[in-house]
Amino acid sequence: MLEQDYKSLHQIPELGFKEFKTSAYLLSRLAHTKAKITKINTGILAFFDFQKEKTIAFRAEEDALPIKEKTSLPYASRNHRMHACGHDSHMAILLSLGDYIHHLDDYPYNLLLVFQPSEESFGGALSLIPSLSSFSFEAFFGMHVFPHFKKNTFYTSKIPLFSSATEIDLIILGKQDHIAHYKKQNDSIYLGYHYLKKIENLAKKEKIFFHAGKINGGTKRNVIAGKTMIKGTLRSDDISKNESFIKKMKALENDKLKIQCSPSIPSLINDKNVLKKLDSLPLNYLNKTLFEAEDFAFYPSYFHPCFFIMGLGNISSLHTNTFHVPLSSLKEGLNFYISILNLFK
Repeated sequence: MLEQDYKSLHQIPELGFKEFKTSAYLLSRLAHTKAKITKINTGILAFFDFQKEKTIAFRAEEDALPIKEKTSLPYASRNHRMHACGHDSHMAILLSLGDYIHHLDDYPYNLLLVFQPSEESFGGALSLIPSLSSFSFEAFFGMHVFPHFKKNTFYTSKIPLFSSATEIDLIILGKQDHIAHYKKQNDSIYLGYHYLKKIENLAKKEKIFFHAGKINGGTKRNVIAGKTMIKGTLRSDDISKNESFIKKMKALENDKLKIQCSPSIPSLINDKNVLKKLDSLPLNYLNKTLFEAEDFAFYPSYFHPCFFIMGLGNISSLHTNTFHVPLSSLKEGLNFYISILNLFK
């Protein structure tokens, strides 16, 4: 069922907190196991109760991205959304892990499969934490497929694995007028460029990563732009660095520049005691923090979180319209999780 689950989920990608078909598919599959199901909006907790004090959890994300797929796969999405981040593979692996757990007569821990909504947009992990806080966790695992890492090889880190991230909006206010009356101080596009370079230079000085990916300003080619919006992201290996930089950035605000910031995603830090228990696994440890962000970082330290990367080799990057997970990698991901279960026996 592993490949079939992946292909089926790949064809029904949905955006965050709107994973209705995805959730229905997961429920139909989990109904064939002995898991006790709790549904939280579109999220699902599948609990395998072995009557033990502590629980080990595995998490997968449900949501997709607003990208039109161009893979030409026979099972490609046709609804102008796409699993361009591999969440379909994460869910398929967890479903097969559920099939494996279903056939266990006993286990030293209770086991929990967590299907989380809305990882790509803010709030998915946070929406589940109140319900998850009633469990006593021995470990809480997550995994993400990654192109450009050695295929079917697994990675983690003893330093922050993924960066802390804050979304930054620069709102620049000018004065709309006919282009014939152009003045630099009235042009929000020119001012936006000026403020953007200032913030980029400040980030370089503070050794923190800031980049703008979207700029929207003006109404017509012959009208001075009265308002421009610049959307960017701030990333570092420590949330305190983000917060310190935001204070310095906010000091630049004036009547022409307003700065809005999202709540920050913390950097993802693995539980060291859990990592020690995994010493016998063929894991590769990264020596630098990746600038990707992951809301798995919101799960609190008392969950004992531990996250992995599974390499997919030299294929299309995440968040591109040609990305897909090689079918041969699905079983590798499943076997890796089963090897973790065997270690905790």
